Amino acid sequence: MKQVLIIDDDYSVRMTFKVLLRKAGHGFTEAENGERGLELAGSLLPDLIICDINMGKGLNGFGVIEKLRANPATASIPVILITGDPANHQSKLISQGVHFLEKPFGMHEFLQAVDKLLEQPAT
Repeated sequence: MKQVLIIDDDYSVRMTFKVLLRKAGHGFTEAENGERGLELAGSLLPDLIICDINMGKGLNGFGVIEKLRANPATASIPVILITGDPANHQSKLISQGVHFLEKPFGMHEFLQAVDKLLEQPAT
């Protein structure tokens, strides 16, 4: 079973993602902020990370990506950044294996993005 780490400070968003992932047959772990997400990423080495860009306190999504890519153990884990602002698409991040999902998005679009990244061979 593929494992997904959800990093988002919004409980209701995490719950929605968990329900969708469970229905699709994926395992998951959740973190309520960027710092906890990094701890879990380093210890669990998930197959995919879904991370919100804008989180209220502490490390935001861009900070999470920077630290993930600086750690050899987590550098190649694919990431989906959730954004409400299309201007957040930065070509540098896309070249680092970061994918963006723009709000609002539907259940099908979310699961399609997750499945596509989980099907890719590990690097």
